[in-house]
Amino acid sequence: MAVALISEALIDLGPEVLRKSMQDDSRNAYRLLNSLARLLSGGLRCESHLMDLAERKASLEKPEETEGKGMSDEIQKTLINKLNLL
Repeated sequence: MAVALISEALIDLGPEVLRKSMQDDSRNAYRLLNSLARLLSGGLRCESHLMDLAERKASLEKPEETEGKGMSDEIQKTLINKLNLL
């Protein structure tokens, strides 16, 4: 939202106003670029955070796969019978 609002404001100002502002004080160019870099960085962090949340939610909703893990009931009964014989 912030990027859209800033983009709209820059378009409304027009290139002449921006050029004059930067000619009057060269620090304005640095300020503009710094602000845009911060906005982009914040947007990337937000996207990364949203991806992490989506992955975490997907992993919590995914049922645990237990098939193929551990011993079958038949093997357990066989081991119990053999151990009791010892």
